Amino acid sequence: TCACSILVCAGTTAIAESYVNNRSELVQDYDQHVEDWKLDLRDDLLASKLRFTATWNASAYPYDRTPSASSQASVTQDMVPTDAPERSFQDAESETGLLSYTPLRFISSVELPSYYPDDRNDPWDMLPGKASAPTISFDFEMRSRNGSRSRFVTKPYPLFWDEVQRPRTPAPDNKCRRQQQGTWRNNQCHVVKRLKKVCVQVDRDEAGDWQLHSWTASTTSAPAGDMDEAPEPDSTGLPESGVRETFGCDPHESWKPPSFMIDNCWGEFHITSAACEAVRTPGTPFSVDVVVRSAEDPFLRAVELTHDTLNFGLSPWSQRAYGITMLVVGMVLCVVPVYRFRDWLKGKRKRSEDSDTRALRYSVGRRDRGLQWDLDDEAYGTSA
Repeated sequence: TCACSILVCAGTTAIAESYVNNRSELVQDYDQHVEDWKLDLRDDLLASKLRFTATWNASAYPYDRTPSASSQASVTQDMVPTDAPERSFQDAESETGLLSYTPLRFISSVELPSYYPDDRNDPWDMLPGKASAPTISFDFEMRSRNGSRSRFVTKPYPLFWDEVQRPRTPAPDNKCRRQQQGTWRNNQCHVVKRLKKVCVQVDRDEAGDWQLHSWTASTTSAPAGDMDEAPEPDSTGLPESGVRETFGCDPHESWKPPSFMIDNCWGEFHITSAACEAVRTPGTPFSVDVVVRSAEDPFLRAVELTHDTLNFGLSPWSQRAYGITMLVVGMVLCVVPVYRFRDWLKGKRKRSEDSDTRALRYSVGRRDRGLQWDLDDEAYGTSA
């Protein structure tokens, strides 16, 4: 009965929703971005030159590795274009109707000094909290096809820090190490996080100069809760103080440029893997990926339209086909419950009729016996 009801309801809903299906509009919007990308947007990005300067406060590093208490370190690197494939689509219609294109983005990475002990036998001192963690900022310089230069700067981002998380019970020490990927110390679960990647979006202004592309409240496809107003950067490209940066590439990070990861290799007790053994080698630096991509990139548009599912949904015809199939199967499964309900009604009616018949017979019997008693009384009285 449950399967019957669920299938009938699901089939009816699918058929009804097929008449308000918006896959065609989403595909048309995406394909238009692909055509514009192929026409000139990709070539404009490819013809640009990009470099950045990363600056971090080395004095905040643990284990006294810096020569001066106020020292800072920086590195300047060129970024290179790449057409490496993007994350594959999970389209329900196997990408039917979606145009193909060649991706393009600028990538690089910056290697930073390790925050691990110099010797594996040295004690693993706790890292600073997020508020006092060492930070890094990026100063991008971009030259467009027409020769104009643009500059945009990010806020400082924490490089690595220790975060105390709520322990999970029972056996919090084991769950801290195995589930939360942290270190159990002083009856607290300490989890180390570090900067993994910085990704920013850029687009061109009316003069053809590159600038940061921020998500604003006017962005119709921005995820709910992530559409904070972000004003245009100033002449240096640095957003106003106190305003959340929304020119990143990942909706799961609320479109913030930095993304972070848990460092499950840090600490005396850690998972055993070749990657951990490599980063735990004394003096081994860790790297932060840097990515710059165009706001007109079709992949980012697909992320917008599908809310990062990369699935444009079923077509109306497919929805109706699935809906009719579920409706037919549900109705077939409903035959047995309907017949059982009919038999129950028939049995109930028959029991009611039998009860009425017995009541009538009882009433007639009583009446006949009453008449017989009256006749006997009359006969007895006459004889007397």
